[in-house]
Amino acid sequence: MVQKNQLQQFTIQQNQLQQLDVNNTFLQGCLSEDVFMPQPPEFVDYDNPHHVCQLRKAIYRLKQAPRDWYYELRSFLLYFGVINSIIDASLFVFRGQGTVIYLLVYVDDLIVTDNTSSAISQFLQQLSARFSLKDLRHLHYFLGVEVISYATGLFLIQRKYITDILHTSQGSNE
Repeated sequence: MVQKNQLQQFTIQQNQLQQLDVNNTFLQGCLSEDVFMPQPPEFVDYDNPHHVCQLRKAIYRLKQAPRDWYYELRSFLLYFGVINSIIDASLFVFRGQGTVIYLLVYVDDLIVTDNTSSAISQFLQQLSARFSLKDLRHLHYFLGVEVISYATGLFLIQRKYITDILHTSQGSNE
């Protein structure tokens, strides 16, 4: 709900909303604790089959991966003077030299907007120098919500969500 309110606020200010996707998100986090796993079946050391592997980086399906990815992104942003909202941990704000940049994060999906388009390109250059990003350009779809932008505001449409619920309920009636 907070993210929808943030989208609304960005639109009221008539800012362009840009969407990004972070590639291999969970592989980018540094582990904050020691994690061990059994040897993968394809790579068992037959001389030491009961040995375990200590992970140096996060891997997919690791419970700690989402948290460690968030901390990795957060520490990078804080280093560059971006402030993490106290109210919403997914919102980051940068203010400086007449520029305000907002970054909304949901796992590997990012929405960024600012009050001057030149600042956003410089910010994205720094971000993409550290993380592999896919620029999806203008925001069209976020968290299952279709986003249509007009000069007077945004339309947030949950057509797919509603259709999925209808299909699920029809399937349970059979």
